[in-house]
Amino acid sequence: MKTQSVLNITCSKAINKESLPVDCNLLEELFSNKYEQQQKALRNETDPDKQNTLKMAMPALWPSCLFYGGSTSNHIVNHTGLIVVDIDAKDNQHIANFHNLKNEVCKIPNVAYCGLSVRGKGYFLIIPITYPDKHKQHYQFIVEHFKKRGLNVDPVCKNINRLRFCSYDSEAYYNHAAKPLQAYYKPPITSTTQQYRKGNNSLQLAGNVFSKAMEWVSNKGVQFVEGQRHEFIFLLCSYLQSKGVKKSDAESWIDSNLMPLTEITTNCIEYPFANYAEFNTPTTVKTLAAVANITTVQENNLIKDIDTVKPLATNYNMQQLQAMAMKHLNKTLLKDKVAAKANYMALWANDMAGFIQSAGFTQQQFLQTINI
Repeated sequence: MKTQSVLNITCSKAINKESLPVDCNLLEELFSNKYEQQQKALRNETDPDKQNTLKMAMPALWPSCLFYGGSTSNHIVNHTGLIVVDIDAKDNQHIANFHNLKNEVCKIPNVAYCGLSVRGKGYFLIIPITYPDKHKQHYQFIVEHFKKRGLNVDPVCKNINRLRFCSYDSEAYYNHAAKPLQAYYKPPITSTTQQYRKGNNSLQLAGNVFSKAMEWVSNKGVQFVEGQRHEFIFLLCSYLQSKGVKKSDAESWIDSNLMPLTEITTNCIEYPFANYAEFNTPTTVKTLAAVANITTVQENNLIKDIDTVKPLATNYNMQQLQAMAMKHLNKTLLKDKVAAKANYMALWANDMAGFIQSAGFTQQQFLQTINI
């Protein structure tokens, strides 16, 4: 086994889908035939329901990330720099020689691995990427790249914490010196991705509003990292609303470029659009979202005597924070939620640090109130 390999990294693994993940070496797992008999039984099973049951019992890998305490996006502690792509036969029935896909894939310098999936009816590729923070954009580029060449990639596997069940392919393709993929998807400039500028009751296009918004928030000292993500999105939406961007457009962009909307547990999108929509001119917030005490807005002379903006709805009290934390925990697939609660809650509190601080508590005080 080569030690100098882009696949020689630490990622997460679990004995089945619902178990807590542990560290493993990806390259060793790909070479291992430890689960070959389970895999053979799965592939030989003709009943779809029984086959799915066997699949759910297989060990699982997360090649793109390393977890701590769980397997949701909130538990990610490191991106491995790799991305996994599924190409299923059922989605490419127009390709007569699908079984020869591996021979074509090996011509792509960015592909580090190509092997059969656990069912044996598709392939999965592992590709190193240059910008882990643009994981979804890299994935979207890959989807579009293959689509132009007549090959359909599973579009739903874009999340960093997308698991794949362990599978062994004795004839898998390896390229230990695969080149990291630099290209990533950039949305075309359309009415959705253009910046809006207000004037004379009409909207005028003026550059890329989302790029400007990202730069504006970063200049505020807030980054899209664990502990600041909701605050970042709040400020981003405040800027977008001031430029006239529709809430639906903002949501679509955030879902594609930052994080799935289903993982957003606060009203960091709804509040800026609901509370600033009444104003017809850009507003400038004097405090960060995490402080949650907006008292004034700047306006031009056309608008007079506007009421003070109410405190942010994101200024939660302790009871609300406790309920949110437990609701989030109960959504996970952790088999023993009682045993895992301490680690999970600590990670949740770290991600929500700004809101806990806004409620007047430290993270430690919050953790103590939920008896962990």
